[in-house]
Order: sequence, then C-alpha cells, then structure tokens
Amino acid sequence: MFLINFEDCPDMHRRFGGNAGNKMDISYDNARWILKFDKSTKGMKRIEISYTTSALSEYVGSHVYEILGVPVHETKLGIKNNKLVVACKNFNDYDNGIELVEYREIRNAHDEELTALIDSSLTASSELGHGSNLNEIIYGLQLNPDLKRIPNASDFFWNMVVIDGLIKNSDRNTGDWGILTNYKDIYKMAPVFDNGGSFANKLSDRQMETILNDPVRFEQSNLHVTTGFYYDSELLEFRKLITLDIPELQEAIVRLTPVIQDRMTEIDDFIDGIPNEENGLRITSDIQKEFMKKGLHARFDHIIRPEYMVIQHLRNESDYVHMEKPLNKIKM
Repeated sequence: MFLINFEDCPDMHRRFGGNAGNKMDISYDNARWILKFDKSTKGMKRIEISYTTSALSEYVGSHVYEILGVPVHETKLGIKNNKLVVACKNFNDYDNGIELVEYREIRNAHDEELTALIDSSLTASSELGHGSNLNEIIYGLQLNPDLKRIPNASDFFWNMVVIDGLIKNSDRNTGDWGILTNYKDIYKMAPVFDNGGSFANKLSDRQMETILNDPVRFEQSNLHVTTGFYYDSELLEFRKLITLDIPELQEAIVRLTPVIQDRMTEIDDFIDGIPNEENGLRITSDIQKEFMKKGLHARFDHIIRPEYMVIQHLRNESDYVHMEKPLNKIKM
C-alpha cells in the first residue's frame, strides 16, 4: 500500500490558520501530524477541477527539498474521510517547550538600526498583502535579534528561495517560514514547511497537456513564475529575483546548482514512482508527472544553471561585464 489510512487516527483538536485548505491535527505512529486537505476551487476563475491538487504538491515539493539535502518537514500521502490528504509531521517539541515562531511574528522584534532601515524602505510587508518585502528580510537576516542568534539563518533562507523557484512555489509568505525556539536558549531554523503552492495545483490534466504541447504557453507557465517577494516595491518573477546582486543569494546558487544537477534523475524517479491511483482514489496522472518533471528541468536549465554560469564566469574573469541575458527558448 502506498497511501496510509488515517481514518482511525484520533483528532487532537488543535486548530490552524491559513487559507490553503482544511487542516487537522492527529496522532499517528506515536507522533503528531498535521493532515492537509485539498482546497475547493469554488469561486476561482478558469479552473476546471473541483479541488486543487495541493496535497500532492506539498508531498512532491517537500520531497524535492529532502532529496536536495535541505531540512524539510516529513510528509506522507494518505486517506482521510475518503479523500487524498498529505500528512506533515509536526516538528514542534511540546514536551520541551520548543515551538514554531513564524517570521511574521518575529519581524517586528526591536532593534534600533533595523527599525530605521525598515522605516526607510519603500514598502513595509504589512502593506503588501500576501507578499513579503525582500529588502526587509535582508535587513532582518543581518539585524533581527532572533535571527542573529542562528548562524545559518541566511544560508537557510536563500536555499529556500532558490529551491522554491525550482519547484514553482509562488506562495512563500511571511507565515510560511520561521524558527524553532523555547524563548530561552534554543533558537534554530524550522524545517521548510508549507510547500503546497508548488507546481501547478489548479490545472486539470487537459490544461497541462495543452501547455505541454504549446512551447509558448509552456514557457509562460513554467518560466514566468512569480515568487511572492517584493523588491523595491516590485513583485518579482523568479527569473529576475535570481539575478539580483545579493552575495548571499549568489552563494546559494553556487551551492545548490551542482547538487540539483546531480540529483535531478533521483527527483524524476521519485515522481515516476508515485502511483496514479490506489483503490480507485486518484493520486496523480502520467500527464501531471510529465508536467512536473518538464517544468523542473526547464526552470533549472533556463533560469538557475545560466545564472550559475554567469556567477562563475564573473568570479573567474574580473573584467567580465554582466550584460542582460536573453531568455533561452525551450526546445520541446
């Protein structure tokens, strides 16, 4: 059996916020897990499916992080109320008082220099709705009292930015990353969580097949990917964000590109290994698998790897002038 039966798992009656769909806190295998249900698409425009495929997106996106060696919450696919769900292991350590604190809860921690920089930035995160002010986060990674306690906070954040671009996660907001702390002497980055916005979780098989057969639409769908980050008041596409002259971002690109290249086949094999259905319940399809894999390869081949080559060339050739690169056309 591929899917886990969560039907008899007790509800622990802890509730969660967010807009991605219904959630349930359960006990399974002597641990706490958060079950996430696909969200209804009622009221959404140009949607051909009744529910998103966010459970599958959470599962695949999280396993891409795992395959690439980045700490991420553990996920399993299963059945609850005769519906496909994704179970995310709760990484809060209630016995020792260690809990998740989201970035939106720590971003206002007081620091005189940080406050001055944020006040001088063009747009505060509070005014960006669902988005995040990247300028503010950059300041926070340097000066926020809580983040300063965590030596790898900056590396962790920029790794997340690059991999989110790879998996087409455009929903990384201020409540989708954070720290684990007991508020005394333990401060560390929380594993990456909330990856349900990855890939294309609102497209039907028919729409995905149409996009796969149209190079122009494929490029638009898979390379023009918004990030949820604003920079100087502009909502960035991933292909523009990744070219920003931010040393920590460039280090993440250099760090991750060889790893992604070496493990892309493993990612493909993982996706191919997911059964299309079990006991009459749809999990995925051949079209959806192809769409996910081709999108991953396109974003790596046409966005991440070219920027890696530019960075390496700049480092090797001090007199190299970084000209704006045209977007490579995709060969179908």
